[in-house]
Amino acid sequence: MRSKQELEPSAEEGDVEGSKDEDVDMGTGDEEESETSQGDTDESGEEAEEEREKRLRPPRIRDELAECFRSKWDYNAAFSFKIVHKAAPNPVIRVQHIGTIGLPLSERGAKSIKRHARQASPGIEDKTAGCKVLKGIWEMDAEVIKFGNPDWQSFVDDAAGEACKALSVNSSTSKPFCVLRKLHLYEIGSCLSPHTDEKTDGVFATLIIVLPSEFTGGATHLSHSGLSMTYDTNTGNAYQTTVMAWYTGVMHKMERIVSGHRLALAYDLLHTTNSPRPALAALDSKFVERLREVLISWRDWYSYDYEEKADDAYPPEKIIYLLTHKYPKSQANLNASVLKGVDAHKITLLDLLAKELGFKLGLATVTYTIKGTADHDDDNARRGRVEWMRFDEHMSRELDFERLVDLEGKVITESLDYDEDEQETIPKNLEEKIKEENHDGQKYQGELGSDEGVLTRWYRRTVLVIWDKENDPSIRYGRDIKHVCHLLCSTLKMEPTATHLDLIQHALIWSFKDARLVAKSVCEAAMKWKDPKLWVRAAKQCSTDEKSKGLAVFQSNQEILDAIVRFGFTEIQDGARFRFLNELNAWLDSKGQQNNTATMRPWIASFKQSILASLLGSNPTQTFMLDLAHQNGGLAFLADHILPQIKESSNHNQLRRLVFKVLDDTRFSRNVELRSTITARIMSAAISRTNFAEAGPGAAERNFNRARVYLEACLGKFDHLVVEVLEGITQTELLPSPELSEHVTGVLMPALCILAEYLAQDFDADAPPNVCQYFTWGLSVYTESLETVPQEQIGDRVRSLVVAAGLPGAMDILLNHLQSQLNSISTSVTPVLVEYLNSANVTYPRGYDGLTVDSIILALLHKYSQGASVSNPSEISDILELCLNYRSQSRGAISTVLQRITAPELLNPSYLTSVLVPSIPTLRRLATSHNLVDTFSPALQSIVLAWTQTPSLCAPRPLLEPEDPQEYLNSVLADLCTCERCELVREFLKTQAETELVLRRIGAPCRRHLAGELDRCAKRLCTWETIRTCSPQGIRINKIDIVGQHAQWKASQKAGLDILRSIGTGEAELTLFLGVVHVPLIHSLGGYEALQAHIAGSPDQLSASRVRALEHESEMPHSKRVRR
Repeated sequence: MRSKQELEPSAEEGDVEGSKDEDVDMGTGDEEESETSQGDTDESGEEAEEEREKRLRPPRIRDELAECFRSKWDYNAAFSFKIVHKAAPNPVIRVQHIGTIGLPLSERGAKSIKRHARQASPGIEDKTAGCKVLKGIWEMDAEVIKFGNPDWQSFVDDAAGEACKALSVNSSTSKPFCVLRKLHLYEIGSCLSPHTDEKTDGVFATLIIVLPSEFTGGATHLSHSGLSMTYDTNTGNAYQTTVMAWYTGVMHKMERIVSGHRLALAYDLLHTTNSPRPALAALDSKFVERLREVLISWRDWYSYDYEEKADDAYPPEKIIYLLTHKYPKSQANLNASVLKGVDAHKITLLDLLAKELGFKLGLATVTYTIKGTADHDDDNARRGRVEWMRFDEHMSRELDFERLVDLEGKVITESLDYDEDEQETIPKNLEEKIKEENHDGQKYQGELGSDEGVLTRWYRRTVLVIWDKENDPSIRYGRDIKHVCHLLCSTLKMEPTATHLDLIQHALIWSFKDARLVAKSVCEAAMKWKDPKLWVRAAKQCSTDEKSKGLAVFQSNQEILDAIVRFGFTEIQDGARFRFLNELNAWLDSKGQQNNTATMRPWIASFKQSILASLLGSNPTQTFMLDLAHQNGGLAFLADHILPQIKESSNHNQLRRLVFKVLDDTRFSRNVELRSTITARIMSAAISRTNFAEAGPGAAERNFNRARVYLEACLGKFDHLVVEVLEGITQTELLPSPELSEHVTGVLMPALCILAEYLAQDFDADAPPNVCQYFTWGLSVYTESLETVPQEQIGDRVRSLVVAAGLPGAMDILLNHLQSQLNSISTSVTPVLVEYLNSANVTYPRGYDGLTVDSIILALLHKYSQGASVSNPSEISDILELCLNYRSQSRGAISTVLQRITAPELLNPSYLTSVLVPSIPTLRRLATSHNLVDTFSPALQSIVLAWTQTPSLCAPRPLLEPEDPQEYLNSVLADLCTCERCELVREFLKTQAETELVLRRIGAPCRRHLAGELDRCAKRLCTWETIRTCSPQGIRINKIDIVGQHAQWKASQKAGLDILRSIGTGEAELTLFLGVVHVPLIHSLGGYEALQAHIAGSPDQLSASRVRALEHESEMPHSKRVRR
């Protein structure tokens, strides 16, 4: 068990060798750049932290589990089954055209099967299995397979029975029957994608028998309702038979076969009666997830740093849950198979979650014993009826947990520790709950009726025990540290076993109970196994108080000297040796070992000199080096004696860490100037050993991570070393040309951004000299890369460019470069570049006459207005919005855009209808909001005039007789039949702008009916003819030209009124934007009254004479017109 003492180490722990001071071994290997500088955050770490925040804070594990156990458990969570048979019969498989297949399967047998089997090709769906085969699997149908062993069918029937029992299938009502479906041979690479088996008639489950065959891989993963299970069948598979089964609705997949061949028989389990077919239990996924969250909170509690950890919030070592039913008294028969009802359901679900989350389950017998004096005044006592006696006074109550077994019945421990104060039981009042049932036995000692008689009664029940696997040693061996140490020492062998290692781990965790006993026992094991690291670990971890601090944990110096003789110092690093000698020196002082001092002091001094001399090749820890420096002259000793020896053997990460260790060590804080000088030397050495221009896939990200670490380490402490980092970034001689662009964009420019942002925030900081040369070095490559990046990345790239240009002198370089490359900057980059340049905070000295940001923005906007696409309304709007945002610099650019879109070559019907007319509302809005009516009016006038002068768009109104064509149409078509097809014809003649209506394959009767109705009512409006080229017949109807013209005019009138409405709702607004251009158009469309009616939603119907009058009036001089 992980104790509270383990979580709260004593202050003295750091004084012992190997304590939690995070020494770094100064090895020669260059570690991967996984760390970041101080203040860096890890996104994946933040996500994990957020996930933990969702869990219980702090968890009351017992209460939460108790709440889960009180829920309704009326379902069985079992959805799969597996059992391994070490002595299964050989089926003696006989395959048609092959003969007998020997087992275990040989290479020769596998080849024979492949020659006669069919292969499911990669990616082909196996319809019988309902899955996709990701790699070829060989299969044979049941019809070609026979079994020569008569015992095989009995084995299959027994296996099916075991599977049905595990899946809670009522065999008496379902009468399941097992039918062979196929033989499967899996070879190297074979695997199955996630799928569920098809639910064919009667089939409720699949039974797989994996026959003896030598292979690796092929694990089967199953999942259902948030629960999962993995069955690995490749352990000892050459000599055993494995049976697996699962319901048809279970999702499952098979991993790839890594080596060998797997041979399996696939059976269907069929339901053969009229009773309901067995099916998967409908699990409550929310309940399962809640139970999983509680268990995860319990498991992860120790690894999470809660802000407050109250004593009563510590999770229990184990949970003891009282099962609902009583079970046989014989403890030898206790296992999961004897459980029934809701107990079995709970065990099944918890077992699945325990295997998934790293918990263990066990069953134990609890005995509650009550002992006391009997009430002799009770009538039952006087009559000698012990069974009904009552207690007069309780002398003792005991609760014992005996014989903990796993779910298969294997003994874990004969007794289980229990502490009532730790509140580990469910329910809390376990004793009272047990006593509610009748007692299981009793004993009366003494003469009946005597006041000295003692009555003892005991109650037995079965409990479920749940514990985290990390607490397994505590469960197995208990908390009696003397018993644990005795068990360890009494079973020692020449080589440690897993049990020994568990005992040592457990003993060290509970060493605070008897530190010296634990140290003596574990060190004895270390001596036996010649393990010096274990010896040192025991000495360190058992130092819990002043009495047993450091080497004082040993009761005699003989134990220490025995260890020196046994191990020497060859297996311990210089740091550990040096620290050990110091502690040995201190021990001599504290113990007053005058007899040993004369001999041991010279020996210690000699060994120290030996250690100092061997530093060059011993890879010392950083803590040791700093201790050594402190004890031998301070920073000067570090600089003159240690650094020259470790410089070449240390990698850049180790040197950089050493810098911060020196800076954080208060022992070296007095001489600040010397400390700064020495740490700068170390940091410079670290930078020189760092490859900032590594080549290869993903190298840019790694290079930038290194650069960021060093920049953030230097800024504010070693500003003058920043140039060394930038110099390293630009050393790209060994970098392949294709990777140079990625290096500049992903390493250099982001590094310059870090420097620029730092200088912008710290006004007192001085920029490194000539830093802009690195900006110049990568500028051309960087701007060229802007033309090839995806549109969504352009913003970030341009931002980095402008931020880096904030370095002293860099903005002038950028502006001159942009001016020289103006023609090569694409229209996709220009808007973003303008935006970020405009946001740059640039000041110029008085009298400055060089390039400015505003002048470059003006040049960019003029080029953009001339070259940007204007193929749709959205593009036109975006261009004008951009130019208007910088109107002070770009008034000419706005005019350029408006001239482009109204150029004569673009004023064609297609561009007018699809681009210009839909753009009119935008043009009007921009003109009004920016007070630029005079600038936009010519463009609006050109658009309206072009539309008016395009006959296909603005059609003239025909002069029909009678005067009102609509009335005429209504009256003529009033008598037309009201059937479906006649209504279609009426709609066509009255309103649609099309000139032809074709009705194909309507049949001769319908065609004759339409022809008759048209002849009767509409022969002055259209012509028609029979379509005989198809069968059945059809009809083609053509409007008489003048009628078609009328319909086209109505559509043209509506379009024209829509245009005018989008510009203005009255004469004043129209005149403001369009001048006199709109006058002929408004009169041809029916006047201002028609416009107002159109706006109101009820178009004015004008007579032909009224239209002619308006047209005549439009030809008069403006001064003679009558205002209408």
